[in-house]
Amino acid sequence: DKGSSTTSLPVAVKVKTSSEIAAAAAGGFQDTPPTITIALLPTSASTTTNVVITATPATYAGSISSVVFYRAASTTSATVETRTAAPWTSSTTVPAVGVHTISATATNSQGTTKNSGSTTINVCNSGTC
Repeated sequence: DKGSSTTSLPVAVKVKTSSEIAAAAAGGFQDTPPTITIALLPTSASTTTNVVITATPATYAGSISSVVFYRAASTTSATVETRTAAPWTSSTTVPAVGVHTISATATNSQGTTKNSGSTTINVCNSGTC
């Protein structure tokens, strides 16, 4: 029909970022683990105050579904907190006096996980370490 037109049903269009396209070309989204880094406040290696752990997770596959914060050297140690939505922070009371290793694990919506590097904090007794 010349001159006639029709309207289609709405369609969803997702525009991929260059990082997503590169991840797909390198083997697809399903097996691409998320990335995660952590930071502590206070930023000094020694503290007598509460500790705030901030994670910065990112993923090419879906979205971040959880971040688990740990206190010790491995993920088999004590879980400080599990977050299932941003902000990806955990505020923990001062642990026992001594040296503690803090880490986190991010999980994306595809179920792929990635452990952060660890950082160490020395908890002091009334400012003397």
